[in-house]
Amino acid sequence: MSDDFSVEHVTDCLQRASRGDVAARDEAYRIFAAQLRRIAEARLRREGSALTLQATCLVDDAFFKLINSPNVQWNDRRQFLIFAAKEMHDLLVDHARHRRREKRGFGVRPVDLAEVNDPADADADPALIQQNHERVLAVDHAMSQLKESDPPLAEIVELKFFGGYSFAEIAEILKIPESTVKSRWAIAKRLLRRWLD
Repeated sequence: MSDDFSVEHVTDCLQRASRGDVAARDEAYRIFAAQLRRIAEARLRREGSALTLQATCLVDDAFFKLINSPNVQWNDRRQFLIFAAKEMHDLLVDHARHRRREKRGFGVRPVDLAEVNDPADADADPALIQQNHERVLAVDHAMSQLKESDPPLAEIVELKFFGGYSFAEIAEILKIPESTVKSRWAIAKRLLRRWLD
């Protein structure tokens, strides 16, 4: 997000947009679209989904679902970015489930979370694309268990794996030191491997 926008301006835009102010909605989109698109493009590259799901569509779907959420009162940029990661999570999982139904017969494969840090470029390989859809579903299943056992760790995984945020961005969003984010990410990966192996 550009530094040209003050915290107060962003919060005001989000709040007015959630009340149906079209001009504020357009301004909020202008503020967040580039950042969300960068995250979506990185996320789709990691999952090999570029051939079947466009970053612009993912961003637009996530943004407009968020901004039109009837029961959400936006307090600040931080809250919006956390919700955006959750919405991208939901959309990616829905997309992966749809692709699985189309391909029938694929099970959830074991997942190596090291792939999250150094993902393969799967854009041109349909078999690897399918494996990456399965990886999304496998991590989503393990995430549901992590959310029950340790919600703060699950939030970091959601921001990192599904939201595509860097450690520095997560630290800024959650207002905790980057070293804390990294240590919690390491703990979360160890816990998730128990459910993914």
